[in-house]
Amino acid sequence: MLTTIENLPAGTIGFRASGVISAEDYRDVLEPAMEAAHASQEKVNVVYVIGQDVERFSLGAMAQDAKVGATTPAKEFGRIAVVTDTHWISGAVHFFLHFYRCEVQVFAESAEAEAIAWAAAG
Repeated sequence: MLTTIENLPAGTIGFRASGVISAEDYRDVLEPAMEAAHASQEKVNVVYVIGQDVERFSLGAMAQDAKVGATTPAKEFGRIAVVTDTHWISGAVHFFLHFYRCEVQVFAESAEAEAIAWAAAG
């Protein structure tokens, strides 16, 4: 499940992942929030918290994630902060860093406030 993180600095949106992440989560939560943010500002900074309670990402969720990354123009992102203590997720983010068209950094869950500040400074 994806939920939005409230009360973030201006220009920054955030999402918290838990349980099973599905394509519907991307379509119903992430994509509308990103579209609304992009409609009101030139660049959007993103904080994506992926806790250890995430069970899995469905195949559809992975496809939606790839679609969002491939179809959103690079100029629309400032920074993306990924907050996780899950090693395979941080490893995947580091592996794909050269595909990102914006600044991306991985933070430990204990550094969530630092991740928010870093993203908001983009």
